[in-house]
Amino acid sequence: NPLGNTTPVRFEVGASTNTLVVDTQSRVGIGTNGPSHTLTMSKDDVNALKLYRPNSAANAGQNVDFNFNTADGSSALYARIKAIAATNTNSAQGGDLAFFTAKAGTITEVLRLTEEGRVGIGTNAPVAEGLEVKFDNPVIRLREGDQTNHFSDIRFNSTALRIRSRANTSNGGIRFEGNNGTSTSEYARFDSSGKLLVGKTVGDTTNTVGHELKPNGIAVHT
Repeated sequence: NPLGNTTPVRFEVGASTNTLVVDTQSRVGIGTNGPSHTLTMSKDDVNALKLYRPNSAANAGQNVDFNFNTADGSSALYARIKAIAATNTNSAQGGDLAFFTAKAGTITEVLRLTEEGRVGIGTNAPVAEGLEVKFDNPVIRLREGDQTNHFSDIRFNSTALRIRSRANTSNGGIRFEGNNGTSTSEYARFDSSGKLLVGKTVGDTTNTVGHELKPNGIAVHT
């Protein structure tokens, strides 16, 4: 026994059928005799998988790496998911989850989910409650899936917040609305020509009560 008194593999008496199966394609099945993936586990148990690193250090991490071959056939790291012991206080632990991707051969964190539930994209220390995006010219884009090039951008650069709306080859409009849980009310809108309309939805009308401010500075009140 080259391993001395150790027991590297153990099957207990009374173990279920198909407790561990290795098929002819080196696929491993746990609880199944027909693994369809490299590792297939079949068991009616809410606790399916546990990864445990016995380490008490603050910010200790544990990685799940995804490797593929590069063009010359050598293995390389392409993506990673990392769990982090952000707070290691007894009975009050807190963990972060970080996502990494490789670009130009360097693996870099691109998204962090913190113990407080904050999401950081481009930052591993988001301070905003909710979502924080950090880039040289950050953009959040909302795209309409059933239209071509219909989207809105919320961006910040050159010391200013910018809101853009596009309707394919035309300018898009911007609307300000409220909702009480039952119905939606429009407060104001910028139409595709840049007019600010309050209380009306069409510019250059006199039969609708409301206010209109045109890009040339002319104001119309009806």
